[in-house]
Amino acid sequence: MNPLLTAFATFAFAALTACVTAAPLHFDPAQIRPYTFALESQKHLESPYVAKYEHDGKLLLYVASQHLAVEKYPDLLQHPTLKTTAALFAEYRPQVVIVEGIDTGAEVSPPKLVKHADECAASAYRQCGESFFAINAARKAGAAFVSGEPKSTEVRDQLVAAGYTAEDLLGFYLVRQIPQLRRQASFDPKTFPGVADAHLLRFQEQIGTKLAFDYVAFTAWYAKHMTDPKSVLDVTNDTPAPHGGPDATYVQKISNQVGVIRDRSVVERIGAMFAKYDRVLVVYGGSHLITQEPAFLPLGTPSYFRVP
Repeated sequence: MNPLLTAFATFAFAALTACVTAAPLHFDPAQIRPYTFALESQKHLESPYVAKYEHDGKLLLYVASQHLAVEKYPDLLQHPTLKTTAALFAEYRPQVVIVEGIDTGAEVSPPKLVKHADECAASAYRQCGESFFAINAARKAGAAFVSGEPKSTEVRDQLVAAGYTAEDLLGFYLVRQIPQLRRQASFDPKTFPGVADAHLLRFQEQIGTKLAFDYVAFTAWYAKHMTDPKSVLDVTNDTPAPHGGPDATYVQKISNQVGVIRDRSVVERIGAMFAKYDRVLVVYGGSHLITQEPAFLPLGTPSYFRVP
């Protein structure tokens, strides 16, 4: 064969192969399974642990995190979730980290988070979550960071389409805030009404509503829909859990709907990041890995480990 034709054929084949190899990973959000308490038994290890996927030059590290709790770890820098995140950055050098609970949509490395991230580092992450530790680890490593969350307005629209109201979303958000305040050792029943009003104003701004829904309205809403715990001041971690079983409370049903909306966003965001990067780190609460795992089938079977 003519050497020029041979060279051209080789080049064409290589180009075609490259195109096939470069095909984007597709994760099907329809594979996500709604959370129930029964799924807890399917956790692979005690949180925080890591699911490691490797496929065709792509690496996904998913930290099934344990949320920060000052009561258990007064020095939060010794918290196992933070130590796990730091160890993964050191060993695997992820190019982007996807974090939980940040309302910035798909914007990569949004500058408006930098000031608060610096404040979190200065306070040794008191009043902050593991997301800002991961953001700062990315900044230090020269990596990108992005929220896995949908915009709050999208959550509102999808929840209303499912038959709930904007008041239901605000009420759920405030119920969910109480365990977080306890984990941060900053929950005081005496001052909570004022704190609640401030949070409700912030939540309304996030979801794009202006309602007469303050702490008094919230307590009336809670009394209408919830009997256990009877008082909002006795809310526990399980009260706003995304449980979707037949025994789920009103708040848990809302949480379950919101959880599915959020999980879809995370799965889609992971796919979008793999279109740009080869090494992706995700830091999300442990229950999210359980619900999202079926969508990661294109990546094959993961290995699971905990950082010592």
